[in-house]
Amino acid sequence: MDQKILTALIADTKRFFGFSQELKSALSRRINQSGKLKEFIDLSLQLCDKIMQKNDLALEATNTLRDQFNTISHVCSLLNININKQKELIGSLSALDAIDQKLEKRLMYKVLMLSESIQKGLSFVQSIIERNNEIILLDYRIGRHITMVTDQMKRFIDMGNRLQKSIAVDWKNYGARAVKTGAADDLADRVASFAESENATGFRKLAAQINEELGAEEALSGSIVPQLPLMDEISRAAINLYYDANAVRNQIDTKNAYNRESLEDMAQLSVILSLEIGDYVRVNDFMDPVKFMESSPNEISLIFKELIVLFDIAGNSIDNLIELNQYTVEIFDNNAKREDQAVELSNMFLRCYDNIRREAEDAAQSASLISEGAQKNIIIGQVLEKNLKKLMD
Repeated sequence: MDQKILTALIADTKRFFGFSQELKSALSRRINQSGKLKEFIDLSLQLCDKIMQKNDLALEATNTLRDQFNTISHVCSLLNININKQKELIGSLSALDAIDQKLEKRLMYKVLMLSESIQKGLSFVQSIIERNNEIILLDYRIGRHITMVTDQMKRFIDMGNRLQKSIAVDWKNYGARAVKTGAADDLADRVASFAESENATGFRKLAAQINEELGAEEALSGSIVPQLPLMDEISRAAINLYYDANAVRNQIDTKNAYNRESLEDMAQLSVILSLEIGDYVRVNDFMDPVKFMESSPNEISLIFKELIVLFDIAGNSIDNLIELNQYTVEIFDNNAKREDQAVELSNMFLRCYDNIRREAEDAAQSASLISEGAQKNIIIGQVLEKNLKKLMD
């Protein structure tokens, strides 16, 4: 018996059946990868729904805030006009020597302080309104991106289902019947034993086993190769989904940054609307308007009447602003909590699609390796068959 052929036969038997065990392990990993991919897909759809729900609520809240700030801006603008009219009337009373300088200074001081507070308030309100418009646009963009991701996922899921069916068929046809762990060493030892005892029956059984394994691996290779374009398509789709998820996360981060800036402005605006303008003192605190008007000429009395009307209107506007401020702060606080939750969800969202991308990429690599490995092992098996035939002859 040719010792050289026998040595090669033993080595090739070990390599051939050893690699068949590796192919089985690789198929098992594909099943696990497919299962993980499905878990991440299911999670991603849940996160899509949650982010969309949060986004719809945020959009509703932002629209409400926009209306609130528009109302605050309107009231502040009216109050600003009122203040300018008050300054004009106080100037008229001063020109007519109808009030002493001390009273004039006290009135003008309060009016000017109110005017300064209103101007500051309007500046903060305008900044918040502009930011709110950016936030509303971002809410719409986020909603559209989530819808696009959801639509893409439908096609991705369809491709994943097709892949799962192919993987299940490959496992049934090959993985479930592949040689057991350790069988490669056992078979290699048998070759040496068959040669030593010139066991022709043993060699025939080995030849049949090799032939059966070759047929199974050729069938596996024939099944895997058509799957490779699908695997590449799934991998590319997963990358695109990841980029879309990243776009959503970035937009939510940008929106959160806008909200934090507005929150800081709102804190200062709230001080103005709840404390500063509340310090505005009406004319009644300085003098008795009825007594003053009764002792004044008609022209001066009419000016005082108009000034008192303006003070009363200003007081009502201030009460309105204080009430608007309380309601707006409440909406802001609730929205801030919701935005923090949205940021957390968006981070989970991106991690989920990163996992989908990784699993799809690993699955594509596994399929490619199985295809290449099966084709190489087929060549080893064919050489093994030839050498076994030479030995048997």
